[in-house]
Amino acid sequence: MTRRLPAPSRRSAARATPRRAPRARQAGAVARALLWTALVAALLVVLAIAALTWGPNLQRDRIAARAGEAIGRELRIARIEVSPFSGRIVLSGLSVAGAAGGPAAVEVESLRLKLDTGSLLRGPVVVEDVEIDAPRLRVARVAPDRFDFADVVERFGGPPSSDRRTEWRVDRIAIERGRIEFDDRVVGARRTADAIALEAARLTNRREDAATPATLKAAFTFEGRPARLAASATPFAERPAADGTLRLDALPLAAALPWVRLPADVRVAGGTIGVDAKAAWQAARGEAAQRLEVSGEATLDALRVLDAAGEERIAVDSIALALAPSRPLDGTVHVRALTLRAPRATAGRRADGTLEWPAATQAVAAAPLPASPASAAPASQSPSPEPPSSAASSSSASPSPASTSPSGASASSASAVSPAAVASPSGAAPGSPHVAGPRALRVDALTVADGRLRWRDAALAAPLDLAVAPLSLDA
Repeated sequence: MTRRLPAPSRRSAARATPRRAPRARQAGAVARALLWTALVAALLVVLAIAALTWGPNLQRDRIAARAGEAIGRELRIARIEVSPFSGRIVLSGLSVAGAAGGPAAVEVESLRLKLDTGSLLRGPVVVEDVEIDAPRLRVARVAPDRFDFADVVERFGGPPSSDRRTEWRVDRIAIERGRIEFDDRVVGARRTADAIALEAARLTNRREDAATPATLKAAFTFEGRPARLAASATPFAERPAADGTLRLDALPLAAALPWVRLPADVRVAGGTIGVDAKAAWQAARGEAAQRLEVSGEATLDALRVLDAAGEERIAVDSIALALAPSRPLDGTVHVRALTLRAPRATAGRRADGTLEWPAATQAVAAAPLPASPASAAPASQSPSPEPPSSAASSSSASPSPASTSPSGASASSASAVSPAAVASPSGAAPGSPHVAGPRALRVDALTVADGRLRWRDAALAAPLDLAVAPLSLDA
């Protein structure tokens, strides 16, 4: 027989309700607190994101002022955009004031940076990408040894304020539509490099990556002529090194003339230069000396040199130089081939025995020095076949092993003793005449085709007007 329990009365149920109510109220309070905490946290995150996104743009004037104080120039930024999650920063309308109230020294349409945000916490600082669009740089030389940006360099030229070393890495830098304007106020010349496209990669000062070369590729136009540059370097290695190639097509010779001192009656009326060269450099370290090796080809076309009266004195259709690996710092030059096509020269003497050209008042040798006939030939006699002949004999123009230099050494042995000559205080091999400094010149092949020489001599009892043509030489 089952016994039934009596049902709870309303009074007992009422007595049980107050026991459960505090627990429910406590759970509700906790839920509300968690909700408010979540809302506040979300609001703080939104405010932080808004501050990082729009704050820099709102504070761009203050940021520009602080940066300007650091470099000592007024700096302006039109707009700053920040994407915190992607690590991208964009600066638009960036400009740096020029010196003494001149035009802006730097103008950049836009600068875009892509940062590895995690690297800011763990290090080293990693910049994945830098893109610079339409930068414009104005540089002026205001004195023989000073540029107008020297004040900025001097601000950062002192010793670092801390010994702490910050490691960094930049994976890529790209420049598009760049322009550099150079104003040399010392010589009164202006030059422009335009349409600059540049890309550099793997830049870092990390010790473990010091041996990894950074690379650079650039294409631009200089004075309207195309040029290309490619290079690689290890600037932070124990012994820094660099190598590169340069290609320049048909640059007018006049572009370089302002920096070349010429006599008043020497006027270059034409000529273009072409260069396709390679160079490798290594810094000095301990007992190892600085090393520079160059090679490549160079051409000079359509050269014309006039005197003050406008008469053509020197002209050549083309000069082609092929340079084998040479070390100019050691005084070692190896010319694989030198070719002159249609060289022409007009020279002579006045009745008083002075040269017609260049003017006797200028610092130009009028006669060969007896102590060094091979190297001191006058400029007015340079197209004559005699100097090439002597140069060929003194520098072993023939590639044959039997050809000898004036000291009796063969061409191969002459180049072989050049390191010893460098080490020698006198710069000369045993048994050879004294030479002021280490010098070794080797010419494998010399060609002169269709040359012409005219000599006028009014100092003779019977005035002479001699023309020799055609002149040819193959050595």
